[in-house]
Amino acid sequence: MKWNKRLLIAVDDSDASRCAVEYVGAMIDGSPEFFVCLLHVLPVLPPHLLEFAGSENAELEEKMDAEIENKQSEWLSQAKLAAQPLLEQATEVLRAAQVPAQAITTQFALASNVDALVRDIIKAAEMETCHTIVVGRETFTTLEKIFKKHVADELIRSCPGHTVWVIQEADG
Repeated sequence: MKWNKRLLIAVDDSDASRCAVEYVGAMIDGSPEFFVCLLHVLPVLPPHLLEFAGSENAELEEKMDAEIENKQSEWLSQAKLAAQPLLEQATEVLRAAQVPAQAITTQFALASNVDALVRDIIKAAEMETCHTIVVGRETFTTLEKIFKKHVADELIRSCPGHTVWVIQEADG
């Protein structure tokens, strides 16, 4: 397989994510050969925006479909707008590390459900032809380890065709 220098960084508002962006900037160190896609996965649509019960009346159903689509579109616009400062901050970190502006893109994915986050990240990497996926990994407490899964661990298991960089924030 021919590897490229296209990286996808999954960005959220965690310290681990911030460290991952900083790490990538330091590794690229101004090299013009790299491309970085910053991906932010939006939250799952709220249940009240998913579907309605439907109607026997075709005209009413069309109206209700249009209404729910408009509400979903508005919700998505607001979610993207709320995430924009996060992506701008990540872009600034990369620009400060001399990553050329034309080598940085941003992308949103809408989580189809909470469990599909890993699948959404892989899909975005494939769409951008990024062979390397970079994620931050936060340290869990002993109790959290019992109930939570790390996205990084799931990515490593789920995408053998990609390289996964897992950046864990150093303690203290």
